[in-house]
Amino acid sequence: MSKSNPLILMILDVSSSMRSVIPSMNASFKQIIEDQSTERGDSDLSVFTFASDIKHDIAPVSFKTKPTLTLSPRGYTALYDTVVEALDSVPNHYKDVLVLIQTDGQDNKSSFSYSDVKQKVTEKRAHGWQFLYMGAEIDVSVEADKIGLKDCAVKFKRDSKGIEQVFNEMSRKVSNYRASLDTVILKPN
Repeated sequence: MSKSNPLILMILDVSSSMRSVIPSMNASFKQIIEDQSTERGDSDLSVFTFASDIKHDIAPVSFKTKPTLTLSPRGYTALYDTVVEALDSVPNHYKDVLVLIQTDGQDNKSSFSYSDVKQKVTEKRAHGWQFLYMGAEIDVSVEADKIGLKDCAVKFKRDSKGIEQVFNEMSRKVSNYRASLDTVILKPN
């Protein structure tokens, strides 16, 4: 059986409060795609965006295909519903998964609770999944802790520079994750 590519699962907040930084998010997303498409090896990308609704904008596809996405602001913040749906959407053949969650607010629209999300995150972490939680305009440590991600939380400022910095952090995290998998795969017996 062949080993599947690692999966990078991005969960991006496009609620109305993100309106002022959507142009920066679009440019930064394009830069991540460009950076990752030239990395050694291959990795797949899946992207969910959320506001009052949830969209699975990019189903798992290789970074090498240079997928495109134009983000548009809309609605409230259904963070918990989106995290649960996104984690549940990952096909079973993916064993190496990195989940990147970016938000600027507390959940105010979901039917799932933070404890539902924490249970799901704990289950996925037990299978070796890695996470990075990036938040702005909230107490990131408290919000990340509610869903079991306090140890991998990063705060950013909700402005153009903050968006650029957090997307650069995402790209670095993806590159480091992919490199760590290459090291494991290439390690001699």
